[in-house]
Amino acid sequence: MLAEYGVRMYHYSYVFPKQVNLKVQYYKSAVSMDNCIDDYYEKVYEPWVNNPDMREEIENQWEGVHEFKPQYRGPCYTSKFQGQHPPKIQENIDLLKKKFDNQLKEVWHENL
Repeated sequence: MLAEYGVRMYHYSYVFPKQVNLKVQYYKSAVSMDNCIDDYYEKVYEPWVNNPDMREEIENQWEGVHEFKPQYRGPCYTSKFQGQHPPKIQENIDLLKKKFDNQLKEVWHENL
C-alpha cells in the first residue's frame, strides 16, 4: 500500500553483530527456546558474514539465514539490495562499516 504513495520503509534493525547476538540470546533463552537454531551466531551468522564465497552454501543448508529453524519459519534467503539507501545512511556508510567490523570482532571475543 505504501509503495502506491511512493513511501518505502527501510528496516535497518539488527544489522550489527552485537544486535544479532543479543537478539538470538534473548530469543533462545526467553521467547522461543526450541524454535531457534542452536548456536546460531557461531553456526550461521558469523560464517555467513565472514565467508562471502560460502553464503549460498550456508543458506542452502539452513534455508536462509534466520535464527529460527526452517521448519518453524520457512525459507528466508537473502538477496542483493536493489534500491538506494536513504541519504543519512549513504553519508555514514564508512562509519557504519567500521562499526560493523569492530562489533564483529568484539562479539566473537565475547563468545569465546
